Amino acid sequence: MHGMSMAQGLVDSVCARAKENHINAVTEISVDMGSDSHISNEELQFCFRVAGEGTIVSNAELKIGTASGEALTLKSFIGE
Repeated sequence: MHGMSMAQGLVDSVCARAKENHINAVTEISVDMGSDSHISNEELQFCFRVAGEGTIVSNAELKIGTASGEALTLKSFIGE
């Protein structure tokens, strides 16, 4: 469930920022995931797909880097 919560927060954050910038579709999202988050990249990818269904991030590629700590940090996103 922790993975879904993180993914939903990511989707909500990117959607809000994209709409503020008049972006209609997000094509790529880059994040750093904390090595102590206890979530695998595969779990985050799956949860992101589920949380993003029907939103402007539904077709976005999620690129996951690694950082120290527990946090999931949005680095950037690209849209059109």
